[in-house]
Amino acid sequence: MVLDQNNRQRLMTPGPVQAPQSVLKKLAEPIIHHRTPEFTQLYTQVQKQLQVIFKTQNPVLSLTATGSGAMEASVVNFFSPNDPVAVVVGGKFGQRWLQMCETYGLQVHPIHLEWGEALSPGLVEAAFEATPQLKGFFVQACETSTGTWHNIQEVSEIINKHSDCLYIVDGITAVGVTELAMDDWHIDVLISGSQKAFMMPTGLSFISLSEAAQQAAKSSTLPRFYFDLSAELKAHQKKQTRFSSPATLFKALEEALSLMTQNPSLCVQRAHAMAHVWRQCAKHFDLQIFSQNPSPSLTALLLPETIDGQKLRQTLEDQHGVVVMGGQDHLKGKILRIGHMGDIQKEDVLFTIKSLALALEHYGHSVDQANVEKSLRYAENQLSQVQL
Repeated sequence: MVLDQNNRQRLMTPGPVQAPQSVLKKLAEPIIHHRTPEFTQLYTQVQKQLQVIFKTQNPVLSLTATGSGAMEASVVNFFSPNDPVAVVVGGKFGQRWLQMCETYGLQVHPIHLEWGEALSPGLVEAAFEATPQLKGFFVQACETSTGTWHNIQEVSEIINKHSDCLYIVDGITAVGVTELAMDDWHIDVLISGSQKAFMMPTGLSFISLSEAAQQAAKSSTLPRFYFDLSAELKAHQKKQTRFSSPATLFKALEEALSLMTQNPSLCVQRAHAMAHVWRQCAKHFDLQIFSQNPSPSLTALLLPETIDGQKLRQTLEDQHGVVVMGGQDHLKGKILRIGHMGDIQKEDVLFTIKSLALALEHYGHSVDQANVEKSLRYAENQLSQVQL
């Protein structure tokens, strides 16, 4: 196993991501109790910071769960059995929401997309024409399995013509590293997770509710217990979480949010800069971008048919200490997914570019050294401008 100068592998995945040293130090501090004034003060500070990153005046609840927990919470809290909802299914995580909605007995109207295809306004209009009484519309801002960005702002203009329909957005790989704005874009439910832009370990998910969503929760009859957000809101008013709070994770979160809120636009600029780097690198390496509408938060590279992406990933990890992700389901072995989130420094990107060139060549896809140098110079230029 190859490690860098900090005795770590380079974690260049779409999540979990590299955490800053100051965040890691918080994880090593003594444990505090979650029912104390000290935690209440911590929770209050975190709440203010989360609202800045979510770009909302609404409460942002913290759940001790992965992002999938917040996804499930967004299903069970706002609907009743057989309520009609639309679910955009353009990848693994759209499929997950579809399965959740079906599991809880909703009347699901899927909008199926080819993996890598972006949602078009026409498909949204067609969904409402077919089912005008839709109660909810579920969509990923970024479909992480394909690196595809859906135009959340444009879609909101259509959905918000229908006042009874809640607009529910998975921002797990979007909040904090894109322009996603809950209030300005009229999003009713927005979720995210700690292991993405928040530069922390997996373990916390976040969910913010508009006033309309809070009202819908009062009349919903779907069963829930742990993910009962109305009960969670009551605890939130006391500056607590409903169940035992992971106080150590909250310490790390406060530190990460302090870094992010110093200059929220810089977090977005950093992700965009890395996106530009990898899109340019793809051209220099004679690779294609998989997604028709790539997300700023990760890049999915389509590999030549002659290369097994699983073996390529293993080579990057074993010989270079670089960890990237591959494809899921039918894309397994066909794409590489490289993240743009977390504490990624310029040298991490440069090292990964060089390592990828060597790994590709090892499997018969030769990259001219002049093109490698072009990619490195482009990366130097782009990343120096965002203080990586």
